Amino acid sequence: VVAGVDVVEVRLSDGTKYQGRVLGGDASTDVAVVEVDATDLPAADLALDSEVQVGQLAVAIGSPFGLDSTVTSGVVSAVNQTVGRGNHFQSLIQTDAAINPGNSGGALANRDGEVIGINVSIYSPSGGNIGVGFAVPITVAYDLAEAVVAGEPIERAVLGTTGTTTESGPAGALVIGVVPGSGADTGGVEVGDVIVAVDGTRVETIGDLIARIGTYRPGSVVTLDLIRAGEELQLEVELGSQ
Repeated sequence: VVAGVDVVEVRLSDGTKYQGRVLGGDASTDVAVVEVDATDLPAADLALDSEVQVGQLAVAIGSPFGLDSTVTSGVVSAVNQTVGRGNHFQSLIQTDAAINPGNSGGALANRDGEVIGINVSIYSPSGGNIGVGFAVPITVAYDLAEAVVAGEPIERAVLGTTGTTTESGPAGALVIGVVPGSGADTGGVEVGDVIVAVDGTRVETIGDLIARIGTYRPGSVVTLDLIRAGEELQLEVELGSQ
């Protein structure tokens, strides 16, 4: 929505217009921050402390096809859904609430009106809604926005491994290389390990692992569940910066 521009027009629901300045953002996450010169604006409540669960109500707000302030409802179909976008993977919220072109950047809210995500994409061979839409978790967007406002560089967390998806045995991410001096190296990860979970969230493919690590900030400490020579292990690893 704001790629390649420094100034945008921001229009509120009551029709008031402001000139907005793009402070920055992260193309891989698809989140940007826009500043307006105004005070006492109403602010949405963010569900930063609420765990999103499959089956809960999801309300998508946006302007699909130019139809202002359109609201659609459904449920959360999946959390931590790995979605490949370009050359990277993201861990997104999936919903069957109708999302169409024009919903990008709109809120995905829960039944209390709290924002649980920002709508960013759909899966559709036809280009229209077929009940498979995706939103960036609000916790991820909030952390990125905090960094942009503080003038900090946008850095993506890395584990410090190379890998592939297992072809036999337990589903997971097979480690085929460990970067010397990385968090994975100092944390004890070894070539041949199969990572099956990050902080309790299941990892079944190398894409899952990349997407999960991408939801953290550099310096975060995560718990890895892995299988080494048939034995289950847990390791704590401090993530580095890309």
